[in-house]
Amino acid sequence: YAYSQFMASFAGGIGVCPAVGVALTLFKMGAEGNAPQYGSFVLLAIFYLTDFQMVRFIPKPAFSCLLVLAFLDMVSVWFFGSYRKTKQKWEWMVAPLIMILSFVVGLLSAIVVGVTFSTIIFVGSFYKSGVVKYLANGLTLRSTIERGYRESVWLDQNGDLIQVLVLQNYLFFGNAQSLLAYLTTMFDVSDEESMHFQDLAIPLPPSPLFIIIDFTIVSGIDTSAIDLLREAVTLCKNNHCRLFISGMSHSLRSSVVYAGVKSDATFSFQPDLEAALGKAEDGILDSVFHVKEQTEHDVGVRRRERALSSADFGFRYALDKIDEQHGLNYASELSKLEQYTKVVELKPGETLFQDEGGSVLEEDRGFFFIEDGLMTIERDPSQESRNTMSLRAQYVPEEKTPRMTRVDSIGHLNARAATRGKEDAKMKQLRRSERGLQNFRLARIGSGWVVGTIEGASGLKNSGVHVAITECRLHLLPFARVKEIEKTDPGLILSLFKLCSHLSARRQELTIEQLTQYMTIMNSAAHTSQPINRATLASLQRIVTV
Repeated sequence: YAYSQFMASFAGGIGVCPAVGVALTLFKMGAEGNAPQYGSFVLLAIFYLTDFQMVRFIPKPAFSCLLVLAFLDMVSVWFFGSYRKTKQKWEWMVAPLIMILSFVVGLLSAIVVGVTFSTIIFVGSFYKSGVVKYLANGLTLRSTIERGYRESVWLDQNGDLIQVLVLQNYLFFGNAQSLLAYLTTMFDVSDEESMHFQDLAIPLPPSPLFIIIDFTIVSGIDTSAIDLLREAVTLCKNNHCRLFISGMSHSLRSSVVYAGVKSDATFSFQPDLEAALGKAEDGILDSVFHVKEQTEHDVGVRRRERALSSADFGFRYALDKIDEQHGLNYASELSKLEQYTKVVELKPGETLFQDEGGSVLEEDRGFFFIEDGLMTIERDPSQESRNTMSLRAQYVPEEKTPRMTRVDSIGHLNARAATRGKEDAKMKQLRRSERGLQNFRLARIGSGWVVGTIEGASGLKNSGVHVAITECRLHLLPFARVKEIEKTDPGLILSLFKLCSHLSARRQELTIEQLTQYMTIMNSAAHTSQPINRATLASLQRIVTV
């Protein structure tokens, strides 16, 4: 900065002349506050009203020195300094281009050219960064919905019927076209080409039945991108594929719906990626694996076996299924609990507990060992709404150092207030005391699972609704009976809780695996290369196999 002062002295000024009107000098002097800025306006107004009588004694070369100093400072910062700091020299060219064109075509025209040039650079940079953050399928991304062993194994082998695209950045006409290119490659093999690959014994990746496009980290979308999204919906509909849009904010969703992209039989919005994955998995299990039909067949087989048998070994059958699916060995020991159990049978569509509209009383809650059938644990929206309203009514935030004032202005936000930790802790405590429920978790379970493991160990009730999809037969061991047996045979109850602990640990493994998947999504680099079509993938897989 001293070099500029030294060079300005050759224009008639001295090295210590006060540069009152030069912003860089003010910054160097530490005058970045509001008072010096407003003071300069007051000072200039006084000079103007007094016809500059107060500064007439200052030689004119001193004022020209200020202009030269400002020029040297701007050249130093915006020409040489920016050149050294800018890796992409096209970005650096904008400022010199505006300066040169201002002498050729005028200042206004030069600014228009500069803005146009900057827009081109911006669009090119966004296009290079890529709009597809992560590309996966149902083999690598799974929901945390609890499922039976047979369904889980089938999804591990056929999860590629679900394709997932996680998008990022702002979607506009420049980068949204790549999204459509990715979707097109999923259906680009005709029937004739498919027959050709079959003749060559080359396994061709299947066309997806469900496509999930996640908008969680998308900041915005323009009209042209919405038109491309409408084309994507049409593409999936023509290829008999369902499209799910997940994680889209309320403002983005309202813009998309206003443009005419609405939910129908082949397209729908989902709140988040977890819900979309769960719905897609349920879809392929129902339409391809036919889990409901297979379960109904198994229920019929079990019914005939019980009719031909003189004794009911249903409880032992449920324990054997648990050992078989989870690799355990508790059936022989826990079979002693059969004398304390009673059978509960549900018809399709019936709920389990009385407060849900079912037949099991509140005092009869306990462990339900599923012998056969398929049931689901669904979200209870009324319970969620009541709890949320109750928490809001009880919770009163601290007023001394609020994080957000009553006017809800982000300018008054105090994210590091001393009461933040207290408020969060108070909210968690209210949630525990009000609900007394375990964290809700969706599930579609059958034989080999136990309902009520968390409640039996911790006393926290499941806030979901238990609904039978097919005919279900369960063996109920009430919690009251467990307390009685604990006094007479504590070793037996210890084995029961060891089984419950193992099943609960399996539940937490699903959560940990999903957290790992989300970390992979956030840390992965964007896909900037051209998408690979199915035919190329099949050829590459054949080469790797050979």
